[in-house]
This record gives sequence, C-alpha cells and structure tokens, in this order.
Amino acid sequence: MRVEWAKAKARADCWEEEVILLDEEMRRVLVFCQWKATWWLEQAPWRKDLPPQLVEGLHAYAEEQADLEQRISLSWTAKWKLARALTQLILLAGLGAAPVLPAQEILAGTSEVIELGIDDEQDEHAGDLDFEE
Repeated sequence: MRVEWAKAKARADCWEEEVILLDEEMRRVLVFCQWKATWWLEQAPWRKDLPPQLVEGLHAYAEEQADLEQRISLSWTAKWKLARALTQLILLAGLGAAPVLPAQEILAGTSEVIELGIDDEQDEHAGDLDFEE
C-alpha cells in the first residue's frame, strides 16, 4: 500500500509540475507577443535616410505587424482564459490555499467544455489530458 501511495504521489507531483510549466509557457507567449508588438513600433523610425514614400510604407508595415502581434495576443488570451483559470485552481488546491474567486465564478459564462481524462493504461506517465472544445 505504501509503494502504491508513493507512486501515486510521484505521479501527482509530476502532473502538478506540468501544470506549472504549462501556465508559465502561456504567460511567456503572451508577454512575448506584447514585446514583439513594441519592437515593431520601435523599428519604424530607424530608416530616415530613405525617400518619404518608402519611410511611410515602412512605418505602415511596422504598425501592421505590431497590430498583428497585439491581435494574436488578444486572441490567445481569450482562448486560454479558461485553461489559465483552471491551472490557478489546480495550483491553489495543491498548495492547500483557497482560491481568490470561487470556481463557479471563474467558470461562469463559459460555454467551452474541457474534459480531463486519465488513461490508466499508460504506466509511465499515468495519464493524458484530453482537451476538447
């Protein structure tokens, strides 16, 4: 019984680490998109030695690329909102802390369905997360 408990504890710790890494990767992607948008806007004024029409075109291109990065960031923020809220709930539960918002408030108004299923046949990782929308 102790051996089984130790194995289950190790698997749970491994999955908690995966949740932490997933949340951090999502956060970093969003921060990168914001950085890249700012970077594009900073590139526009560098080439002043060109004809005015070309400078105007370079400014327009840089602004278009910055806008694209901002739209990507907004899109991913919206798509990942539920997943990031669930990761916070999982991490807070693992720490034994009460969440800032109750789970019902975090999940309210969402029409997305995320099923978390564990496949017991995989002995090495003890399960897969299945995300379905």
